[in-house]
Amino acid sequence: MIPRFLLAAAAALLLAPNVRAADAPAPLKPIADHLWTYTHAKEHSKSVVAEFGSFLAVIESPGDEAAARAMLDSLAVAFPDKSVRFLLHTHHHGHSLAAIDPWLARDVTLVTAPDNIDVVRGRSANPERFERAVLRATEGLTIGDGLNSMVLHVIEKDDYPVPTDQYTVIEFPRQKMLVSGCLYTKPLTYHGVVNTRKTSLRDFMAEHLSGVEWLVNTSSCEARGDEDVSSLATFRASLEQGLRPEEVAARLQGMSLEEIDAALPTLTAELAARTDRSYDLLVCANHLRREVKDLPRAEKLFGLTAAAFPDDADAAFYLGMARLEMGEDAACQTAWDRCLELCDGSEERADWEETMANTRARVAKMRADG
Repeated sequence: MIPRFLLAAAAALLLAPNVRAADAPAPLKPIADHLWTYTHAKEHSKSVVAEFGSFLAVIESPGDEAAARAMLDSLAVAFPDKSVRFLLHTHHHGHSLAAIDPWLARDVTLVTAPDNIDVVRGRSANPERFERAVLRATEGLTIGDGLNSMVLHVIEKDDYPVPTDQYTVIEFPRQKMLVSGCLYTKPLTYHGVVNTRKTSLRDFMAEHLSGVEWLVNTSSCEARGDEDVSSLATFRASLEQGLRPEEVAARLQGMSLEEIDAALPTLTAELAARTDRSYDLLVCANHLRREVKDLPRAEKLFGLTAAAFPDDADAAFYLGMARLEMGEDAACQTAWDRCLELCDGSEERADWEETMANTRARVAKMRADG
């Protein structure tokens, strides 16, 4: 069922004087009063656009400079009387923030957590302009006026295992919404895996964000098969019903390696039925490998994943990595050859070859250190 506020927001978009339906670019989609998502087709991710009384704010800018300029031009058409004043991002990975100079060239203030500064600065060809434009976010920083308001919350990796040292989530109190970046992504037809990103978000919200009722992810979109906006109830259901790495690990540890081999067809069919993506099973296998320190059973689960997703380069790479760490160099190479066969072009192949070289160097050092 579509939430009432989404229907109301869609109607408001048609009536709003600043965003004429005939002029609004296709990537813009209303999600609440004065809030839109902007889908980037190439990256299959999105930004969030917030309207204030006399300006706009954008959260997330994935892609290259051409994508940033295209978004700025689209917003100039959709909001002819308001320009972008603030650019925010959740963390420093490329699907959150990539090219920044097109924004700075139009006098947009970049809001970032202090621990992101060094990485983000390197993405600008004009360091002096960057220093003039950057605003270092602190916990509770609020930007707003009579029309709208947003509050920045800075999550520390030492307290919650988020992807980068500091991670920013942006709350819109009036709409009871939280831009949660890539911490929670909900596939349209199932719940996915309960990874540490989800549990970190749950714990942080329980302590600091009791008023939030809706989550907006920015690392994916409906075109990719994910929800654009998820309710708090859906989030809780994901935590309860999603694949739980610790449960998968306990199950496999209750079986001998020979028993796992004998049960592989049944296990593959069962686990693959719970997800459409290799990622969910790879998280479970990496839990066995890194947290439980059970590399043999992790290798079995990586192999299961590669069998369930035979055309997935990630699955082939991780299977080879586990085999390399087990000292099975020839078997590793077989898996990695398959990974390279699955590459879509020379650029992707070069990226995987670099990753493989770095992995070989890491494992060689590990062996040398005993």
